Amino acid sequence: MSTVGDFKTKFEAALNQANAQEIATESIDLPLNEAKINAESMQGEVDNPGSIHGNTELIDAITKAGKIADYKEFAKNYPNGIPTTFILNYFASLSVKESEELAKLLYSLKSPSQLKADMYSNRNSVLGKLFDQKPTGLGKGEAFIAWLIKGAVIQGGTESYDVIINGKETFEVKDYSKNNAAIRAGVKSKVSNFEFWREISDTLSRIDKLTGYSAGKPKFDISKYFSAEMTAASNYLMGRKGTIMSGECNLTDFKNINIFYEQAAKVENNLQGYTNVILRGPNVKPIELSIDLLDPSQVTGDTITFHVAKTDQTATYVLSELKRLKYVRNPKDLQSDMQKAVDQIHAGLTYIVFRKNTINITTDFVPAQVSTSSLYFVERSIKDPIIDPNLDD
Repeated sequence: MSTVGDFKTKFEAALNQANAQEIATESIDLPLNEAKINAESMQGEVDNPGSIHGNTELIDAITKAGKIADYKEFAKNYPNGIPTTFILNYFASLSVKESEELAKLLYSLKSPSQLKADMYSNRNSVLGKLFDQKPTGLGKGEAFIAWLIKGAVIQGGTESYDVIINGKETFEVKDYSKNNAAIRAGVKSKVSNFEFWREISDTLSRIDKLTGYSAGKPKFDISKYFSAEMTAASNYLMGRKGTIMSGECNLTDFKNINIFYEQAAKVENNLQGYTNVILRGPNVKPIELSIDLLDPSQVTGDTITFHVAKTDQTATYVLSELKRLKYVRNPKDLQSDMQKAVDQIHAGLTYIVFRKNTINITTDFVPAQVSTSSLYFVERSIKDPIIDPNLDD
């Protein structure tokens, strides 16, 4: 027969077991931004492995694998501050099985080319959770690389690159593993840095000035002078001018920009001379006049004689103004200049781009489109990229 003491003993034992399970569950499921361990530096782990995070199973497994020196090197090189807090709490959250698995993977690779997408595809796995480490100052995938690749050191925002391997190979790391989103590279991607955007802005302003679109007082009917395609492209661009100038230029916008340049380039003007004059003076509005063709040889001496044109010179005037635009003179230069801009953004850097089913380690990028006043770009191998302004730079 059980006594009151027996019931009490069994109850306390059951309660202790439940508390232990609850603590273990909390440790595993604890969101990393609600860290229980706070440490500014990994130096304690260098001096005495496991002394901060307390996961002795992990340290035992690392020791058994003969990798304790590698662990100390990893700890010594890991960024201080918030990244340290995150990684220590990650270590503390691991089960025995996860600890053993992670220990075997420490410095198991020699180069980024050995990384595989199936290493992080299961985000609930030990490597998947390591991949998702994203404390302030680090991007996803950086801790993952630092643990797996011997000689990989995270820069933690102190350099223009994310990771350096063996003290010489530098890499920018991007996590686009959810979709085929195009890449944005922070301030380096701002379109104000690039000639192609200044030319596009000038084009929109010039079309607006010539047609009087924004003023609501059209100066002429463009369809009377130019092709239907050029007219349609011009009208479309004027309808989108405010949006484009604000830094949002999608694929349809670029399609119409290219059509406009190509159609304008086809319009021939064999005239050579002056067809317009602008009169400016104090306290009066400038006057712009179309004149009969004035040969350059007639512009000499103290007196220049010209005659106001009696015939409609609109087409000649508009075309001469448009020919001042670089991409009307050579439409192919637009794509060339955009590619130069992309090359300028990633100059000197190899990117490790984590995709859903593959990892691209490359320097071969092409322009995608403009959004949030930034030039997005993508690996040449990616077809039909999407633009997601909510993704991190």
